[in-house]
Amino acid sequence: MIISGAFFEGFDDAVINIALPYIMQDFGITTQRSGYVLSIIAIGTMVAFFVSRMADIIGRRKVFLTSVYMFSIFSLLTAFAPNVEVFIFLQFAARIF
Repeated sequence: MIISGAFFEGFDDAVINIALPYIMQDFGITTQRSGYVLSIIAIGTMVAFFVSRMADIIGRRKVFLTSVYMFSIFSLLTAFAPNVEVFIFLQFAARIF
């Protein structure tokens, strides 16, 4: 389970950079706005600190499994984002987990 979590986290980080030109085209955003989008998404990684701190309270196994499931769900839902705002929210939430 740990390997799958690490694999998908690394894959998600890499694929957004590869797919960025297509995302910009689909949502009709400029290069400058895409930088803002990536910055907001990256803030989700900083919020993840608070989720990881919950492991001491709730339990490491429970927090880890929930994080893997939630990360997978939010990453999947990103593929169906109808606009850039939903895309930002879903990727932000995925990075939290």
